[in-house]
This record gives sequence, structure tokens and C-alpha cells, in this order.
Amino acid sequence: MDKTCPNCSEYSRFFVKVNDDILMKCHSCKLIFLYPYPTAEEMVNRHLSQNYADHPYFVTGEEMTNNGGNPFYQLVIDLLQKYLTKDSKVLDVGAGRGDFLWMANSYFSVRAIEPSPYLANRIKERIVCPVYIGAFEDYFPKQGEEIDAVIFLDIIEHAANPNCLVEKAYSILKPGGILFISTIDSKSIMFRLGPLFWCLSNSFATANYILKRIFCYQHNWYFNKKVLYDLLTKNSFSILEQKGFEYPLERLQENKIILITLKIIYSIQKLLKVNTEQYVLARKLA
Repeated sequence: MDKTCPNCSEYSRFFVKVNDDILMKCHSCKLIFLYPYPTAEEMVNRHLSQNYADHPYFVTGEEMTNNGGNPFYQLVIDLLQKYLTKDSKVLDVGAGRGDFLWMANSYFSVRAIEPSPYLANRIKERIVCPVYIGAFEDYFPKQGEEIDAVIFLDIIEHAANPNCLVEKAYSILKPGGILFISTIDSKSIMFRLGPLFWCLSNSFATANYILKRIFCYQHNWYFNKKVLYDLLTKNSFSILEQKGFEYPLERLQENKIILITLKIIYSIQKLLKVNTEQYVLARKLA
């Protein structure tokens, strides 16, 4: 099965199948992507259920934020403070339960976009700020309002069309505005091991479980740093900083064996100078 890569137009081949979805991988740029591509409506629908809103990812995230804060979110805030003032308007897209907003509210004028009505209601319970319930593509700021920063925290991999998402961010940002993205780095060890877990998934329940944890049902795109860099620069963003980081294990509700295995993988990745996740700080060119 061959398919043209949506990023570089080179050919892509079957990578893994998980959750009845087929993932392809480009032989050239190494982008991993869902095939066939989902529509925007399909992706929004995947995020609307109560079951999705109750996922441990959100529950543990709120607990972590309330109990001392999320160190990565504090890093994001510190980076933004280099370019923004206290009254800057910061828009968190796909805000979940509002963990980042809860921390950033003391530093900036925050607002949220969240398609899930369940998660959006939780934001309203925690933070006094504007909340738009719906897809980012359908959002428009109030007339005359300029957005100083758009934040995509583990969101761009959920998009039906990442290019449209970045174009939308560009359209609502003021000249010189900031775009921050965090997402998966598909060059990390876990994603390279995807085909192995797929081969073992029919015979071993643990392998099937790990496969579904690596390639989540709501994820469509698995970027490496080069592909993400190119996506932003072709949409007239200037890259200020791009670095790797590790997903905080305290957000995972896993057994001790899996957590120990992940710690070992993180240690190996440190030696190889790769990370499970990446972030990009970019500026809209005037």
C-alpha cells in the first residue's frame, strides 16, 4: 500500500494498524500520518464523548497542576514572558480542563478554545476567562481584538489538517505574535518500535495495549522536528526555539513495570539526544 505524503509529496507506505486505523510513514521526510485522512467533523466528534473527557490524561493533569503545578507549563510561561507583557492576550487551543490556563492566568489575559462541552464546563468551574466551545477553525476573535499568543499544547497531532490549524493561528495573531506548539517527536524510540509492537499485538495483550498507548485513537499526525519546522516556516513563522523534552511520567497511570521501562527508554534517549516530545516557539512575521 503506497500513498503520497501530504507533507513532501513523496511516497509513503504502511507503518502500523491500530484502533482499526491505518498509519502510513513517508520514506523521505518520515512523517507518520493517519490514512485515509479524517474530516474536521470526524475529528471533532472523536473528542465530544464523556468517555474522552474522563480520560486519565485529564484527571491526572488536573491533579498534577493543583499539587505543585506542571513544570513544563511553567517553562512555557517563562518562555512567553520573554516576548509578552502581563496584559497580553493568550489563547489556549484545545485547553482540556484548563490546567495551563490555571497556571497562566496570573501572568497573562487568558482565553480558551475547547470542543468538548464536558471539558469546557470544567474550565469555567476553575477559571474566570472567555471560553469558546467548538473547533478552532470556527473561532473568530471579537472585532478589534488582537491575539498576542496562540498555544497548541499536544493539540496539532489531533487536527484533521495541521496546515489549516497553523494558517488559522497566523490569521488571528497580531504581527509579531507568538505561536507555541508542543507535540510528539516521531523519531523517539517508542515510535520507532511501533512496527514491533504491532507485529506482537495479535499474540500478546501487553503489546497490543502499548501499541494503543503509543498511537492514540485521537492522534492523526506524528511529527519529527524537521517536518514541524517546515510546516511553520512555510506559513510565514520564524522559529525562535525548538527543543525536545520528555513527557512527565507522573501524568501516566501505568503499572510499575511500564513506568520502569519508560525510565530506561528515557535514559537511552538522553544518550542518543532524542526525546519523546518536542516544542517549538515561533513568531508571526510582520
